[in-house]
Amino acid sequence: DDTSPPPPPLSTLVSRVAVAGATGRTGKFVVQSLLSQKVPVLALVRDPSKASTVLDDPTDELLTIRKTDLGSRNDVLAALDENQCDAAIWCATGFSDAPDQSIWSKLQALFG
Repeated sequence: DDTSPPPPPLSTLVSRVAVAGATGRTGKFVVQSLLSQKVPVLALVRDPSKASTVLDDPTDELLTIRKTDLGSRNDVLAALDENQCDAAIWCATGFSDAPDQSIWSKLQALFG
């Protein structure tokens, strides 16, 4: 018999979650799940017009869509800062034309 209280709603734990690759196969479901839990989302995307067609409700008041160069550390950090994100989920792959395409080199370049 587990009498521990249920976990608090996610929307009370974070102010805004950034989702990199929000229009991809996984990212769109992450965005949908967060919005269904009333969590504000910053969708970091290459193509805002694609976001308008791929995401379930691109006009949701909890959703902000921002064109972001995921290969640019400065652009990603600016997006997070401008939108006061305190959490992020990385769903992006294949977002750079750089010769080294490994996910590890991309993450290291962005986060050190």
